[in-house]
Amino acid sequence: MSRLLLALVLLSGACADGEDPAESPCTTEDRGDALSVGDRFGDFELTALDPAPPAVGLNQWTLAAGQSLDGCTVTAETFMPDHGHGSNIGAVEAAGESVEITDLDIIMGGYWEVTVTAACGEDDLEAVVQLCVDA
Repeated sequence: MSRLLLALVLLSGACADGEDPAESPCTTEDRGDALSVGDRFGDFELTALDPAPPAVGLNQWTLAAGQSLDGCTVTAETFMPDHGHGSNIGAVEAAGESVEITDLDIIMGGYWEVTVTAACGEDDLEAVVQLCVDA
């Protein structure tokens, strides 16, 4: 079998039920909206995105909690439910009321969930950001 034919066979098998590999995975996705500065997710508001909208590759986010996060343990994790995996995040740092997430690595296009939590004793905060990223 020629290499070109083999590549076409492998690519066709990677798509779900006739899905066009050139079509954005977000065209038919209804679980996540486009993200914009000012959007609220649970206890947090999105105050900065780079790039905007989020893209495959490294992303930087800033979220505001509306209360001091001093003494809180803040974490973030990614999860792609359709594939059962997450991706890496470089750092999650809290200062004052803000959370900086650096090098949030979106490794592929599709539907993602990013969960941000701040464990603050009796007053825990959480946001689940649902988004679809074009390939």
